[in-house]
Amino acid sequence: TILEQINDLPQYGYAVLNHLYVNPGLEEDFERIFLNRDKHLRNTKGFENLLFLKPHRTHEHYVIITFWHDEVAYKHWQASQEYKASHKNRGTRQGADKSIVNRKLSFNISLELK
Repeated sequence: TILEQINDLPQYGYAVLNHLYVNPGLEEDFERIFLNRDKHLRNTKGFENLLFLKPHRTHEHYVIITFWHDEVAYKHWQASQEYKASHKNRGTRQGADKSIVNRKLSFNISLELK
């Protein structure tokens, strides 16, 4: 289920898929925190699209996919002040802390779309 979509899906570029395992019973907390986050992507050079996908069953991963013009644009985002601001609460009670997201069961995949 798509919980959030920013922009239309691109046909080419660079995609980063973050698979986040949310501890059972904390799904609503995770969704609320993510949907109410500071949103710095919209004006980021090279950003194309974001999809926030909810699993259909417990014990499955949420997937947050960001699409970029290319890998360089994504790397610039990771090095930016906007990235730091967006992720400043990661792992804390104000963000999706380790009681909500199990980082040991989470992973990401990056790939180029041609």
